[in-house]
Amino acid sequence: MTANPTQSDTLTLSPGDTLEGYAIGELLGRGGTSAVWAAVHSDSGVHVAIKQLLFTGGAEDDLIARRFRKEAKLLGELSQLHPRIVKVIDFIDDQRGAFLVMERIEGQSLEDLLNESGDPIEPLRALKIVHAVANVLVAVHGQGVVHRDLKPSNLLLPDGGGVKVCDLGLASFMVEQEALPAGSVRYMAPELFGGEPATGKADIYALGIIAYEMFAGRAAFNDAFKTVLRDQRNQSVRWMKWHTNPRATIPSLHELNPKIPPRLSELVARMMDKDIDRRVATAEELAEAIGRHFNKNRPADRTGGAAPKRTAPPAAPNAVEKTATLKKKRKWPAYLALVVLLAGAGVGGYFMLTQQAEETQARQAVIDAAEALIVTGNQQYQQGLFADAHETFKQAKAQDESVLTSDIGDRITAGLLLSGARLDMAADALPDAREKLETLDRLSPVSQPIYPRDTIFALIQEIDRRAGVDADVLVIGGLIDEGRLDDARLAIDAYRGRVLRDEETDALGALSMRITAGR
Repeated sequence: MTANPTQSDTLTLSPGDTLEGYAIGELLGRGGTSAVWAAVHSDSGVHVAIKQLLFTGGAEDDLIARRFRKEAKLLGELSQLHPRIVKVIDFIDDQRGAFLVMERIEGQSLEDLLNESGDPIEPLRALKIVHAVANVLVAVHGQGVVHRDLKPSNLLLPDGGGVKVCDLGLASFMVEQEALPAGSVRYMAPELFGGEPATGKADIYALGIIAYEMFAGRAAFNDAFKTVLRDQRNQSVRWMKWHTNPRATIPSLHELNPKIPPRLSELVARMMDKDIDRRVATAEELAEAIGRHFNKNRPADRTGGAAPKRTAPPAAPNAVEKTATLKKKRKWPAYLALVVLLAGAGVGGYFMLTQQAEETQARQAVIDAAEALIVTGNQQYQQGLFADAHETFKQAKAQDESVLTSDIGDRITAGLLLSGARLDMAADALPDAREKLETLDRLSPVSQPIYPRDTIFALIQEIDRRAGVDADVLVIGGLIDEGRLDDARLAIDAYRGRVLRDEETDALGALSMRITAGR
């Protein structure tokens, strides 16, 4: 049955209730027009979040109800575009109200993270969040849709890492939208206040404000906007005036946080440029700029200039190619230097020097052994022998750590993390693998990463993809259990043409057989 749009905003669900196969749990949150409940599917055991529309009893309830139903249909379509969009599983419309069933994300929002300390978010983590959201916008804008309500509370940070974009409730098609602006005023693009149609550039502007807030930290962000924030009673009006006033400016990110390279500071400034013609043009351009300038093996230096040229690495000890012999500078013969030292130090000094020489040789032997093991471990990894590589790096780790330099120690740890992540992926321990890769990403300095960041990011994306398939398999199984065979078939058909692992193909094949048997 259709929800009655004249009911009050009193909650119509309670913990312990059931809603079409879902057991209702705790109330997760409540806003002006909606409430979100935790729930679990009674048969499949899948945990979800259920968003309930709250009616006010006013004349606008019909409009709110229509918008919510439109939101449900739109979100169902959009959530399939990209794995970083919160998936919409179902829409339920009955006597108790209108409900949207979504995947449950365990973690915190970016809003919560910004509020924790007020300090800047670690630059690399913040940059990865911006890059991930930009890629989501590429997919959404490619369908002619604008989000229109990007803000930190709509960016979820799962416990396993990554970011999920949610609450596209204000999203609209670029060619078919209401004239009234929508969205949180703090992050709204200037053109929306004039009633102009929203384009993808409005989302880029909002993401630019979010990026500024992350890189600066909430405390510095609030200080930069103190003229806006000092009047709490008229926040919306003051934000509108700031966004639409070309003369209202704030310090560059590099001024607020010198750790931010000038080139990155300039990119964020272009994202939040009030002049729509000067703003970053598309989400594709933004994602490409981040990948080109900030995710390479050797990014540009902090002055904003080009990256320094890389010099060829030293040849491995067993390298086949021989280099030309260089004419060496003339040095005192070793024995003559020893005679001079002995003349001043006496016989006791001779024994001391001999002991020091032996200790130096022993230390060098440990270093050479560790270096050789690192070379071997990297070769095994490149050959796909991840277990062998992991054991080799363990042997390197077993060397006398007091002798090894910090650089060698970091390279051993990086090898253990990378090969360990591969072993975890093979064992389907995806959260463990992701944690190792995140640790490796933090270990590698931005200027000289131990392993190419493209390698790390590619593995994280593969983990996210696999996790998405696993979640979809559970959801499809639940649809089959409910007898919703057509919906289950459509979900399986969405995987046609995709490159899948054998295990994933087998799982989807087994679900197809269940659908056939159920008809």
